Amino acid sequence: MSRLCLILASATLLTSSTASPLQSALQSLLDEKVQSYKQINATGFQLSWKSNDEEFTVASGTAGSRKVNTKDTFLFGSGAKPFTAAAIMKRWEQGKLDLNATVAHYVDSIFHAKLGKTFLELFGPNATTMTVWHLVTMQSGIPDFDVPSFDDKVLRTSETKAWTPLDMVVYAASQPWTNMPGAAVFYTSTNFILLGYVLLAVEGKSIDEWASVDQRDIAPISKFPDLNFVNNGSVDKYLTVPGFASGTGQEILNTSANIMGWTCGNLVGTSRGMAAWMWELLVAKSVVGPKALELMSAVQPISFGWGQSWLAYGAGLFVQQMDSKNPLHYGDWVTTLGHGGDTYGFISDQGHIPQLNATYSYIGNSDGGISNFDVTCNLIKTAAKALKVEAPDFKCGDDRERSEIVV
Repeated sequence: MSRLCLILASATLLTSSTASPLQSALQSLLDEKVQSYKQINATGFQLSWKSNDEEFTVASGTAGSRKVNTKDTFLFGSGAKPFTAAAIMKRWEQGKLDLNATVAHYVDSIFHAKLGKTFLELFGPNATTMTVWHLVTMQSGIPDFDVPSFDDKVLRTSETKAWTPLDMVVYAASQPWTNMPGAAVFYTSTNFILLGYVLLAVEGKSIDEWASVDQRDIAPISKFPDLNFVNNGSVDKYLTVPGFASGTGQEILNTSANIMGWTCGNLVGTSRGMAAWMWELLVAKSVVGPKALELMSAVQPISFGWGQSWLAYGAGLFVQQMDSKNPLHYGDWVTTLGHGGDTYGFISDQGHIPQLNATYSYIGNSDGGISNFDVTCNLIKTAAKALKVEAPDFKCGDDRERSEIVV
């Protein structure tokens, strides 16, 4: 090889390994967040970006005695919900499922076979008119299992009791209803566990076959090898970064995957895989068809409870407004379309930034108060500045902290 060729090859290598201004800026932001969230035992963060121009992942902090790296895996919590919604929409597109059919139509028989009582007998007459559409759009009015006292009980006994998704549903049935089906939009994770049972029923499977269903038809392993849907065993078969559960002080690493399953929270992977999947869903539009995506994106404001005034829910996707000075309107600066996640030991946020036509995902290993009003908002502000895109001087972070875990 000539000397000129060697020089050109060296220059190419240097260029390909040099971080862009955006990547450097987001690395600095992540380093800053690791320092600012140390007091809540958040030791590690990972953040990924994908646009037409560049795709990269940055990491910061530690996992035990080692540094967190870009290939580490975390739990995404409710970041799994868009995958479940997409699986439901795919069945609808294929004619295998009717979004307007009642939930009881699909699951009464499998509930009776397992519990000796139907879904309607478990939840009572309020559930008579509840449809699959009500579940996927948070309009069912069904009670939530996700309350602090029950969360603590599950975590404190998780090593001695084999909790299952059905246990979550049975507990939820003991709680007061929030509204009649279709009357309001109220965020409750019970909806998405029930969607798992709808998917089982559509495939002719029983409740005991929960672990046999995964979502690879909407996230093929060939394209997303670093996303894993964990249905049974321990999450540490894929999880490499331990989380911190603030309520109990427990380290989350070998938690049983049976607690919630893949429809609600047990998606383990890298932020790269999540940002790439969000790109396929929302930009490339290759995951579901145009009508299904339109339905998933048709958000309505949260009526009351968690998310009221700053969040609007579609079908497994939500729009969030992170600048407290502005009302919720998708398309304004610091609004995103996607889904956050806050589960035992971890918090995440992922979605699409309309002004920059980019998808992102970040995740941290504590559930003790990391705020997407802080991290995601500053991500957008930092990215706009690095990309030299004019943006208003919006406020990042305020007192709208999450009052409870959202799994």
